[in-house]
Amino acid sequence: MVIKIEGLDKIIKDLDFEKSIDKLTQDIMFTAANILIKLIQKQAPRQSGEYAKSWVIQKTSAESITIGSSKEKIFLILEYGRGVVRPTKKKVLHWVDPKSGEDVFVMLSKATKPQPHLRPALARFEKLLPDIVAGKISKHWKPFEGQAKEITDKSI
Repeated sequence: MVIKIEGLDKIIKDLDFEKSIDKLTQDIMFTAANILIKLIQKQAPRQSGEYAKSWVIQKTSAESITIGSSKEKIFLILEYGRGVVRPTKKKVLHWVDPKSGEDVFVMLSKATKPQPHLRPALARFEKLLPDIVAGKISKHWKPFEGQAKEITDKSI
């Protein structure tokens, strides 16, 4: 008994798998990173907006993209909150107010409540990721063309 499968060579050619996998992977990674950044920025607490804007792509390689904020210390305080801060070596705390430029001296700094923004953004991102991948496959591979809607950072 002979089983003949015809058209497989056309499917493989249409997929153009080897040439397009790197392009597809990079497109998925950059789109996913930009969408995650946009989600974090939308969720981030706002005062001046400077913190939200600090979330960017920091490092890229063929296998990964690293996103982060240049304001790591404020991230931890915003995301998880903090307790009361009291001076340990001096009698008062001192800092310069970023808005007024004036010196501030206090006996303690009040606790701050958590303002989660990364965790909710990641939860939403996790739900979007299959659609991001499906949209990119639909865009890059002819046999799947038009079968999924492409999701971008502009469409969320």
